[in-house]
Amino acid sequence: MAKNEESSRILQKRQIRQAELDQQVDRWLVYMFAEYMLGEAQAYYERVRQPLVIRQAGTYLQRMTAGRYTLQASFDGKQLYAVDESQHRIPEKQWSSGLGDQIYLAIRISLAAAFSKQLEPMPIILDDILVRFDEERQKEALRFLAEMGEKEQIFLFTCSQATKELALAVQREDTPKNTPIQLFEIEKGRIQSAVCE
Repeated sequence: MAKNEESSRILQKRQIRQAELDQQVDRWLVYMFAEYMLGEAQAYYERVRQPLVIRQAGTYLQRMTAGRYTLQASFDGKQLYAVDESQHRIPEKQWSSGLGDQIYLAIRISLAAAFSKQLEPMPIILDDILVRFDEERQKEALRFLAEMGEKEQIFLFTCSQATKELALAVQREDTPKNTPIQLFEIEKGRIQSAVCE
């Protein structure tokens, strides 16, 4: 009888371990399938979508830098270059922090625009993205964002008084063109129109 009970316990443990092994194999198969599908989606994006996004980002960068730079990718799409007015290709490692931030912003806006074409248009929310830009770069970026605001809904949040003043200056300069810049500030929990100080 003791032998039967021992055999029964061993058989039960074996069945439990077999069920655990089957469950882990199922999880592994799901993981492998997901990894394969993500790899295929990434390959498709890199082959089809990425060139379009980079090309559009290059156009945005050109507008944001008053024609000084555009963007180009290597043939395999793994390396980005800023291209200056003399068609000199500048690799990522040689970008200034300001140019790198402008490129990053151009790519973000380009990706958002690409996704909004595939799905329902969504607002673009940017939080203090201009803090490392010098004053001229901030102005150019604000003009660019105002221009984009004619087609896309863009929210730019900042706690920088200097950025607010530059946005007000761009708003005043571009008012005749009906640039859709609306500035608000939050003070003591109240949202109100921003005014120049």
